[in-house]
Amino acid sequence: MGFQMAAAYTGSTLVPPMLGLLAANINLGIFPIFIVIFAIAMLLCTEQLNRFVARIRTAN
Repeated sequence: MGFQMAAAYTGSTLVPPMLGLLAANINLGIFPIFIVIFAIAMLLCTEQLNRFVARIRTAN
């Protein structure tokens, strides 16, 4: 649980400034692309975790 909280705090600390830098240097139109990229990344990480947990359950 501690690792999850650390990851959440890291994301909430780093993502807004990163988006701000991109928006300042490109334009605010990058925001939807940014959201889609992060949504896909979350989906891929969740599916990877599901496969990992399923492998552990079948091994036991």
